[in-house]
Amino acid sequence: MRRFRALFPLVAIACGAANAPLPPSPEPRGVDADVAFVHVSLVPMDAPRVLSDQTVLVKGSRIVAVGPAATIAVPAGAKKIEGAGKFLMPGLADMHAHVNQRAWLVLLVANGVTTVRNMWAWVPDTLDWRAQIEQGALLGPTIITAGPILDGSPPVWDDSTSVKDAPEAAAAVRAQKASGYDFVKVYSNLSLEAYDAIVDEAGKLGLPVAGHVPDRAGLDHVLEKRQRSIEHLEGYLQFAQRDDSPLKEKIDLPSIRRAIDYLDETKLAALVQKTRAAGTWNCPTLISSAKYSSPAEANVELVRPEMRFLTPGVRAMWDPANDRRYRDRTADDYEHRKRRSARERKLVKELHDAGARLLLGTDFPSPFVVPGFNIHDELALFVAAGLTPYDAIRAGTADAAEYFGDTFGVIATGKRADFILVEANPLEDVRNIARRVGVMARGVWHSEGELRAMLEELARANSP
Repeated sequence: MRRFRALFPLVAIACGAANAPLPPSPEPRGVDADVAFVHVSLVPMDAPRVLSDQTVLVKGSRIVAVGPAATIAVPAGAKKIEGAGKFLMPGLADMHAHVNQRAWLVLLVANGVTTVRNMWAWVPDTLDWRAQIEQGALLGPTIITAGPILDGSPPVWDDSTSVKDAPEAAAAVRAQKASGYDFVKVYSNLSLEAYDAIVDEAGKLGLPVAGHVPDRAGLDHVLEKRQRSIEHLEGYLQFAQRDDSPLKEKIDLPSIRRAIDYLDETKLAALVQKTRAAGTWNCPTLISSAKYSSPAEANVELVRPEMRFLTPGVRAMWDPANDRRYRDRTADDYEHRKRRSARERKLVKELHDAGARLLLGTDFPSPFVVPGFNIHDELALFVAAGLTPYDAIRAGTADAAEYFGDTFGVIATGKRADFILVEANPLEDVRNIARRVGVMARGVWHSEGELRAMLEELARANSP
């Protein structure tokens, strides 16, 4: 069985730190009655286009008008934000997140992340944070959240909900629905019977199912059940091994990591086509794989500027001197991880070219993946995989909204007012998204200066 709690405690790291004293949250600012972005170059993300000299009018948390500046009347008293020479685009969605500390909400908004799909409500406050953000009482991105992970016996993570059979699985889904969670997350040790019961019961209740590919179900079966999304490209390399692979029936971590040695490209291509036909989305989280670091690489990561916004406890747990996983890793482990990462990037392009759907996500707080900051690296990895900047950005804007059936991700009348105002065209280079002028989240505008001040307050609170 794969027991990550002892060997790979990334969620435990963050959640354990969640009980530490937190710096005060910035006072939320009330929604301005009217805000107008005037004379801006608009990147609406409904097509790979830029519209020149536009005005976008916001009232409350919604867009009420979009059009050429000459045709949109700005109401008297509206707050004007000058957009000449600037580019306005939708806010980003991190579609694989673990929001386990309240302070991370600020890191997300400060980096233009205005929506998160929270993959595990480990912290009891998650639903309360979601409600406070919706009410305007707490600064943060819109949270769409799973409940506790549903896993088999024994579970991979000790704090999951463990279900042994179909009745327990169905009851767990009903309990999560009653608690107010938005979707269900499945995990690796589920039995086939329990997995099927989760998918069937969730379907009756209108809850999407996302998560891993249970070892006993397999990728073919997960696609047949039309699981809404698969995380981390789980199962593709594992279940596309050659017929003569000595690792084919093995589900221990070392064997799964080395499945790349026995890859059958024809089988993998068939799985890509099945994914498209099933309508199942993938959230690759390439950055969490790319950050799999040797001790020397980890020491470089620990001094990156964004590390100062994390608590000392998180930084200490990522330090190779304190992390016992590094005692067990070999040079061969790092070599296989690099090979897997390279093949996963190629798989992203193959899925995209086949018409299978992709989502942008980071899996923070995997080691050295900092909330908000590394969404820009994930965008760059999508482009490095062969996607255009438009397609990469779309995976974290319009496509994320389509996945949820929600009203964000495109700048159009009636949509939620989540924006990033940037200095240069993001469709030319995704790195331009980090050149922010400011961020609007749910109709509230925060200039880059205000966001930087919030970050510095966090850094001071987290200094040793």
